[in-house]
Amino acid sequence: GSFAEALHIDDSQNSTFSGKVTVQDSISGDYACFINNTNSAGDGLNVRTTSTSSSDYALNVAGNAGTTVGLQVFADGVVKLPNIGSGSTSNYVYWGTAGVLTYASSDIRLKENIRRWEYNSLWFLKNLSINRYDRIDGSSLNEVGWIAQDVQALIPDMVNTDRHGNLLIKEPRFLQHFHRAIVQLDEKMETQEEKIIRLEKRIEELENQLKSA
Repeated sequence: GSFAEALHIDDSQNSTFSGKVTVQDSISGDYACFINNTNSAGDGLNVRTTSTSSSDYALNVAGNAGTTVGLQVFADGVVKLPNIGSGSTSNYVYWGTAGVLTYASSDIRLKENIRRWEYNSLWFLKNLSINRYDRIDGSSLNEVGWIAQDVQALIPDMVNTDRHGNLLIKEPRFLQHFHRAIVQLDEKMETQEEKIIRLEKRIEELENQLKSA
């Protein structure tokens, strides 16, 4: 059947709704939800808490009867999101207040089928160009970074597609490739050092033979 509309908030310019809806804790003063609908610049949705604890939520969005996290914003400003593409509902990434990835869940108790990853990251990084570019919408100029299509051509599973059809790079994955590339360079250096030692020893043997001749 149909349901009667309990509340309608219209953000069009012809809106007759000019009030606000506030759900507030009368004891602590926390805002559970504050919606301000005016025809001037301002908040569309503002969630405020007086707490600064890293364990308290400022905003918690969950599905599946609250068992699946969609978005969590903690009172200290840290944002918790599911690690998209990880294939696990218990794998999350955390973003700090400066917009920097701070940490990601990596407990061995959440993992199985663990094996060594030995991708040729040096090849990947050497063949991937770093570009300077401007955003078509004018939001920023002279940015430096990668092009998703370039990444996709080398490693397809490092790229996702959003609902608008635009390609997205799994940038946190680059950390693993940087790590792997450093290991590869170190292995090359060790091999070269061993070769140099053998050559130096051979040169010394030849010099001794010449001296005794």
